Amino acid sequence: MRGDEKVKDISMFLLKILFSDEILSTVPSHQEEPYGGDSSDTSLAISAASAFHVMMSDSEMCLNKKFHARIKPLYKQRFFSIMMPIFLSKIKETTVVTTKLALYRAFGHIISNAPVPAVITEAHQILLVMVDSLAKLSMDVGDKDLVYSLLLVFSGMLMDEKGKECILDNIQITISVLTELVSYPHMMVVRETALQCLVAFSTFPHSKIYPVRRKVVQAAVRALDDKKRAVRRVAVRCRHTWQSFT
Repeated sequence: MRGDEKVKDISMFLLKILFSDEILSTVPSHQEEPYGGDSSDTSLAISAASAFHVMMSDSEMCLNKKFHARIKPLYKQRFFSIMMPIFLSKIKETTVVTTKLALYRAFGHIISNAPVPAVITEAHQILLVMVDSLAKLSMDVGDKDLVYSLLLVFSGMLMDEKGKECILDNIQITISVLTELVSYPHMMVVRETALQCLVAFSTFPHSKIYPVRRKVVQAAVRALDDKKRAVRRVAVRCRHTWQSFT
């Protein structure tokens, strides 16, 4: 399937499942029951979103090197280039929370498995959607691995000059999401990575980061009581770095 000329047709079929009226009529509110435990329609939407992970990476069950299935970086880049404009348009258009969450999951699987240089090239188009995905998906423990994967992509942007330029233009919202992830309860490495990203912001122009100094310091102080030593260690560094800005 992967690399076949019909892969776009398969992707569009999966998108139709995400937008199915039957799903929308039965999926409960995300806030009340994020994964709709008893709803087969909800499970179908989740599976459709997860299918994009299979299309972009190895599958433990079948599509992997053990079964002679290989995936090339060029395919990932091409799939990313084809699907991103479609997803960005669909995410912008939909106002239905459950549909948008399903789109965010599928979007996250594509972003987190695409070559980082390809993602950074499109940073100006996808950054805000990626940050919003982090904020929304962090509400559900079932998305913890995806949240971490997206955060790693963001950290990659933060290390790239072009990525920095894009983040600099949207610094308020990115800082707000990162400071929330510092308290993320479901995965230690998410909290640790969020703090590391905040430390990396110290290389940004003083005039841009000083207005958010208080918010970052408060988040770092909260993390000083984290039960994990690795998180506390980065929190100390983060607090010291940001308190030095005067």
